[in-house]
Amino acid sequence: MEFEKIDCFINKIKSEWKLPGIGVGIVSEKEVVYKKGFGYGSIKEKSIVTPNTLFCIGSITKSYTSTGIAILREKDLLQWKDPVKRYIPEFPFSNLTIKDLLSHKTGLPFYTENLLFTRTINTKEELLEILGKLDANLLTENYSYSNFMYVVLGYIIERITGISWEEFTRKEILSPLKMWDTHFSFSGIKKTKNISSSYLIEDGILNKYPEELRNEYMFMNPAGGIISTVEDQCKWILFNLGAKGNIIKKDTLISLQKPVAVVRASSGKDISYEAYCPGWKFLIYRNEPVLRHGGHVKGYSSEIVILPRRNFGAIILTNLGGSPAGQIIGMYLIDLLLGREIVNWNKRFKEWKKKKDAEEKIKFGNRNKKMVKGITPLSDKKAFTGIYRNNIYGDIMISYEGNVLKIRIKRDWFNLQHLGQNLFEFYDKRNRRLEVEFCTDSNNKIIGLNLWFDLEIPVVNFKKGG
Repeated sequence: MEFEKIDCFINKIKSEWKLPGIGVGIVSEKEVVYKKGFGYGSIKEKSIVTPNTLFCIGSITKSYTSTGIAILREKDLLQWKDPVKRYIPEFPFSNLTIKDLLSHKTGLPFYTENLLFTRTINTKEELLEILGKLDANLLTENYSYSNFMYVVLGYIIERITGISWEEFTRKEILSPLKMWDTHFSFSGIKKTKNISSSYLIEDGILNKYPEELRNEYMFMNPAGGIISTVEDQCKWILFNLGAKGNIIKKDTLISLQKPVAVVRASSGKDISYEAYCPGWKFLIYRNEPVLRHGGHVKGYSSEIVILPRRNFGAIILTNLGGSPAGQIIGMYLIDLLLGREIVNWNKRFKEWKKKKDAEEKIKFGNRNKKMVKGITPLSDKKAFTGIYRNNIYGDIMISYEGNVLKIRIKRDWFNLQHLGQNLFEFYDKRNRRLEVEFCTDSNNKIIGLNLWFDLEIPVVNFKKGG
């Protein structure tokens, strides 16, 4: 491969997408042929990214959880089509199987994960309790990506083995593959390690992601909690190419790489088919089968791509949240390997982002024009104060302090900015914009509020006073 050309392209993407740092590894013909770091893991400390710099890999973790389930199947401790309730009796959905969860064929809407924002959940048991409150009619046999269901898969592993998902994964997967520098929490990593900070772009400004938030939602680890390096992820690629380790049989490995749930028949130009395998996204790209997965969590973005027929794979780890840079680099490397004309994925992602930003601006503009007429908040802000309750999403508090109307969600307070009439907005700790619309009865008395996470998903209603 043309490594100088690859270096130039990565530096170009790093600059154009304002990435502090990137780590990239490439496997070709079942050998690691490229391992390199670019930029800084920490801007303040000017620590250079190397193949041994630690990043969160996010949802790439799902392929580890699916492999863990496959290990138990080979030991005849479970079967793909077993109902989840066989191993977790308190699981609320009796019709769902292990295979359904592995392939996201549950229909559970992704937006239900917004309840993590409003409700304190610290354990898998608490998650199950909340899932039991969801409307079972939400479930279908259609594909719907769900982090929650991969948490449940991790819990199945724990119920069967009697040890934590983390301990099982280290014992059955990481140790046999000699992945010594892969971890499950920042608090468990030695301070001498090269740990990358993570960042978000907020209003065009690069800000460091709060370190105190990096150990939130540890119960979600089976869905996206692994912290690793380019060095170790190259070993993971080699395993998935059948070139390293024998923790599962070849036939089992192949079965994990077969499409189960169709995502869409065509994803547009160059991608003719997209589906989900257990723990992997599968696509036909320019007539070539590709396994891939992205990971976006806690100010980190990652991408893994594998071409089984070509004995090729690549890992891209970055420390900028929500960035498409990993996918752009991954697709570029595939084109380079195939020896075909390079598709300008960089340009495409820029165009998609520009279009999305414009559509959101129009959506919210139209939304604000249609504000429900009612009370004028400026006249009596104290009328808004109190507890607002939703059976699933928990409690929200509104207070009025220092001439400012505030909303408390879990332990955090945010200032509400008045848009007009009974509509407000605020930005959460991750700079996500949300809208709050207060509801009134026929006498203009406030009886609840609607929380809008996004105008494309159903509003969440909270009743005042519970």
